[in-house]
Amino acid sequence: MVREVEGWLREMGFAEVQAVEKRIPIGGWMGREGGGEVIRVAGEKWRECLAWGTMGFCRKVFMEGFGWSEEQVEENVREAVADLGIGRVYGAILFITGRKEGE
Repeated sequence: MVREVEGWLREMGFAEVQAVEKRIPIGGWMGREGGGEVIRVAGEKWRECLAWGTMGFCRKVFMEGFGWSEEQVEENVREAVADLGIGRVYGAILFITGRKEGE
């Protein structure tokens, strides 16, 4: 579905639509190893986004699907998220940009 966004933007009149996939480190490890401050912050923010999204997804699945309490979900997700960004792990992000004609 995400790949369809590029076509939708063109249908809505956007020009210069581009889709670029970037590999972003999960966590700030790359910046500490000489990748620079920008990549460190990007990696930390990407880790935060994954953690936030994981909590929302898991609440839905485990509370409604398995009958877990909110506390059980939060504890398990916290433990899983603590491991994000520990190793040299990347995540792929698809950036889709465009310009509205006449603007």
